[in-house]
Amino acid sequence: MKVNIGPYPSRMICNIHSSLMDRRYGYKWPEQQTKLETVIERLEDGIQWVYNHTINLWLDRRERKVVVKLHPHDTFNADVTLAHIIAPVLQQLKEDKQGAPFVDIEDVPDHLKPKHPVENLGDVDDTHFERWDYVIGEMIFAFEKKLDDNWEDAYYQYEEDSSHFFGYRIVGHDKEGLKKMNNRIQNGYRLFGKYYDCLWS
Repeated sequence: MKVNIGPYPSRMICNIHSSLMDRRYGYKWPEQQTKLETVIERLEDGIQWVYNHTINLWLDRRERKVVVKLHPHDTFNADVTLAHIIAPVLQQLKEDKQGAPFVDIEDVPDHLKPKHPVENLGDVDDTHFERWDYVIGEMIFAFEKKLDDNWEDAYYQYEEDSSHFFGYRIVGHDKEGLKKMNNRIQNGYRLFGKYYDCLWS
């Protein structure tokens, strides 16, 4: 497999007003602006209109370069092939993310469920971001286990046996531990599917 995916095409954006408001108020802007802020917002709108009717008309015609070349061996174990891509992408997303989507409370353990209800629509509770960290972590865990051929060995006890084909035999088996680990891995895959549209930074 060969994958070459370029960056998204850039376009001219004027953000003098939004930058000013972010510096002054952070992410929670007031409902009413000062006269100066209103003037700067109109100036930003005007400059953006000029950008959109000139240079952005050309910039928007460009497409993101995506080249994917597959070989027959890539689909022999497609689950493993994809895990080689998904695991590092999720890891980078976890490190670079700048926000977090809403995560259903049934998808997280009790200690990550909100302790206090939000007062206003659109506000986030005290564990909002921790819930997303947990979900991404469980996804990463599942796909990294997919790449580990020997993770099940920790749930078996072996004894040397020269008469056996492999030179050893199984003398112990942690069925409950193995089942618990399998359930966690499958849950990681489930979360990946459920929150696939939320994989953005």
